[in-house]
Amino acid sequence: MIYAGSLINTELLAYCPPQAECHDSAALHLEQILDLMEAGVKAGKRWCVCRRATSRYMARCASRAKS
Repeated sequence: MIYAGSLINTELLAYCPPQAECHDSAALHLEQILDLMEAGVKAGKRWCVCRRATSRYMARCASRAKS
C-alpha cells in the first residue's frame, strides 16, 4: 500500500491485510515510489487504485503482474 499520509486517515490502514506492506509516500520521491511499484509487480503482488467518487471512496483492484 502506497498512500499519501497527508491525505489519508492512517487509522484506515488497520483494514489492510496483515501481509500488506504500507508506505507513506509523503517522504518519498517519485523515483522511490516507482521503485516500490516495480518491486511489487515483479513479486507478483496485486495493486489497487483508490480515488474519490462523489462523497465516497471507491477502490478498483486488479492483478496486473506480468510474468
